[in-house]
Amino acid sequence: MHPPQPRRAARLRSTALAVLLLLAALLFAACGSEDEQQSAAGPATVVPPSAALYGEALVRPGGDVGEGVRTAIRRVARIDDPGAELVRSLDEEFAEGAGSYSYASDIEPWLGDTIGGFLLAGSGADLEHPDGAFVVAVRDRDAAEKLLDRTRADGDSRRGGTIDGVSYDVDEQEELAIALVGDFMVVGTLPGLRAAVAASRGESLADSARFTDAVDALDPDRLAWAWIDPRPLLPLVLAEQDEVDPELTRLLDSDAARNAEPATVSLTARADEIVLDVAGDADVLPQQEGEGAVSIRDLPGDAWLALATPPLGALISRSIRQSGQYDTAARAIREVAGLDLDRDLLGWLGGVAAFVRGTSPLDLGGGLVLGSSDAAASQRLVSRLERIVGNMGLPTAPTTGAGDGFQVRIPQLPQPIVVLAEGDRVAIALGLASARDALDPSESFADGEPGKSAIASLGDGFEPSLVLVFDPLLNLLGSLGLDSDPDFRSALPYLGAYRSLAAGTKYEDDRVELRIVAALQDSTTP
Repeated sequence: MHPPQPRRAARLRSTALAVLLLLAALLFAACGSEDEQQSAAGPATVVPPSAALYGEALVRPGGDVGEGVRTAIRRVARIDDPGAELVRSLDEEFAEGAGSYSYASDIEPWLGDTIGGFLLAGSGADLEHPDGAFVVAVRDRDAAEKLLDRTRADGDSRRGGTIDGVSYDVDEQEELAIALVGDFMVVGTLPGLRAAVAASRGESLADSARFTDAVDALDPDRLAWAWIDPRPLLPLVLAEQDEVDPELTRLLDSDAARNAEPATVSLTARADEIVLDVAGDADVLPQQEGEGAVSIRDLPGDAWLALATPPLGALISRSIRQSGQYDTAARAIREVAGLDLDRDLLGWLGGVAAFVRGTSPLDLGGGLVLGSSDAAASQRLVSRLERIVGNMGLPTAPTTGAGDGFQVRIPQLPQPIVVLAEGDRVAIALGLASARDALDPSESFADGEPGKSAIASLGDGFEPSLVLVFDPLLNLLGSLGLDSDPDFRSALPYLGAYRSLAAGTKYEDDRVELRIVAALQDSTTP
């Protein structure tokens, strides 16, 4: 679609109805009212089954969902009455135009409980100017018709014609078509409107089992969500290439791509957390399992940042080979370090984990943990690294009492860089204590707080890949003197609203779900 530019007054007037719909619906999806959600049929009933992308949001979340949304907004945005603030901002935007529209008189009387939007991917479509439409639920058709009458009287739109008996208007530039289709107001390109009318009279996306099966698996308390069908989108992506990429062409033309199942994205906001879920085919993300796998759970318990990757060696090797740069990379590694790219580096490399701990420059620590599928090969690399560092003129010293390795002092750092190998893991850390704890912590991240709670926020069956705990991070930044910076001080209350950020994946049959959870503090100080 060709979106309007709401901050230019002249453009605002020429597409007044579209701006009213988009701003009101998108803003108030986060606000809602105290009313319970209405039971009107969803916008998907006027969306064609051929849609490549469909999204939907609650405009009037009620009950526990609405209260959770409002509480989350108050905590994160520090706004006591988010609804009133959004109404005020919206009316100020309208005041810049010549039509003197307002939410209370022109939108609220007819606006229903949901808004949807879809994009088409058919003949002649392209990614820069796709066809589609927004579909807004209407609870009072007479009030909606009154708004359409007013936009025509004000010269913001005019009659455009009829589609299968449905009258529609167009804006001054004829970029947008507007019509009431059943219990919905549809605003979009003319092909998008035609598709919506056809869906309302025949088969719609809501009748598609591929659609309903995917949506039924979403959190019932979701605030907003999207459904993406990769099958019609892939040819568009291929057609948009300036230069033909053989690897991408092969991927898009594969059986896996042609048979790809829909992906979904959903957003849920509760009083104590904001959750983003993304689900799709399992082969989209590599699993954090297999030889050399590492886990956030095994990192030190006092870390405030922890992350882990799936096994990387084979992935990196395959990517370099597919790019046609393997020989160049292997030659460079051999000339610079005297190492064989596969045998000494990628052949044994599993997952990589990282952590940071400490709340002041004096106790700051952290490091990397490399998982290994060949303990002898990874230990051999540590010995070779010591020789390489020594040849660079940096003095090394052996470590004592913890694994096989060495340490090297760099004048700019408060502690030495320590490299240790023990069993199927290699640690590279700032300080001997961090290196030892990376391999054998006295308390693991999964058993200590707040890591344990952050991991638990993901839910059962999720393997964490990232955890960030905010309080220690903010304490560290303050100890570095940032608390005297005006920008940092102004951002601190908003950052302080968060307790932790966690991301993880769960595999089930042939599907994978990525979940990101922003856990909120129990309360914030105004």
